[in-house]
Amino acid sequence: MTGNEPIQLVPPNPGWPAQFELERAALEEAIGEWACGGIHHVGSTSIPNLEAKPIIDILVGISDLETARACFGPLAALDYLYAPYLPEVMHWFCKPDPARRTHHLHLVPVGSQRYRDELTFRDRLRADAQVASRYAALKRELAEQHRDDRDVYTEAKGTFIRATLQGARLSSFSTRALGIRQATADDVPNIAEVHVRSWQAAYRGILADDLLDSLSVTEREESWRALLSNTEHHWLNLVAEDGNGGLAGFCAVTTPSRNTKEDESPAEVGALYVDPDRWREGAGAAMLIAALEKLKERGWREVVLWVLPENRRALAFYPRYGFTIEEGVEKREERSGRSVIRLRASLPRASSS
Repeated sequence: MTGNEPIQLVPPNPGWPAQFELERAALEEAIGEWACGGIHHVGSTSIPNLEAKPIIDILVGISDLETARACFGPLAALDYLYAPYLPEVMHWFCKPDPARRTHHLHLVPVGSQRYRDELTFRDRLRADAQVASRYAALKRELAEQHRDDRDVYTEAKGTFIRATLQGARLSSFSTRALGIRQATADDVPNIAEVHVRSWQAAYRGILADDLLDSLSVTEREESWRALLSNTEHHWLNLVAEDGNGGLAGFCAVTTPSRNTKEDESPAEVGALYVDPDRWREGAGAAMLIAALEKLKERGWREVVLWVLPENRRALAFYPRYGFTIEEGVEKREERSGRSVIRLRASLPRASSS
């Protein structure tokens, strides 16, 4: 690409995550319906305490390259400039132009190796300070050698990146494989943390920033301790856990439904949230499937849940598991004051075999 600005590494900036969040909200509004794999902060500015080019790298998970061409217009309105870099792998954009970049944007199919590798490399550097330090030293050396040649600079990092990914894959079965189990009181701090982070990531641009920024992990802990102690109506609380004991998400089911006057009350999925850093790993689907199976075993025939009508990700996810919108059924969500709509699924009878 002609007109590239020289490579310049700068000290870590604690404001980079906030810059990403601002851009993520704008992207969610503009292209959220195509972002089936989420909008993620990647690249060196997503790694704490790492020197970096002062450019926010953003990964958007899309279904396929052809469908995502519909994003080009909305992205142009946000000053993103398309460049045909690896066009068979992704749609790549910079903002505002190659000579003065503030953001890089990668639209990558969620089923591709590229999508998995970008997240895996980021997570590896976040988790291992020694690997991050070696990467920083390599970048400093290469930036001095190839200050005016971004292509050579990027290619020269390839050996390190491939080796890091290989190491991550060798340990992935123990560190990333997910198991589903019943939640315990010991899980409460982690559940509360995931609850707040997932709300702030999933609802940014939908709910007011003041509301999301005011969410308290401590208050969430108190609520979850009370909920887990109510075993009559809240007997089904699941967590998704990886091989190292890390909590990827949680699912809470209420029986009977908290907000219905029907004679035969359905069960209700009151909460299903996944740590934003673990989106697209299958944790939400695994927990929902496990919850529906346990409800079916207990004889429940109907299950409902409530979603914000602006939550396009949820409205795309739940129909895959049999949920349909109940036309004309809505209520006002207590915390946000916003209207939510109800989805319902019918459960087949459990097999007697």
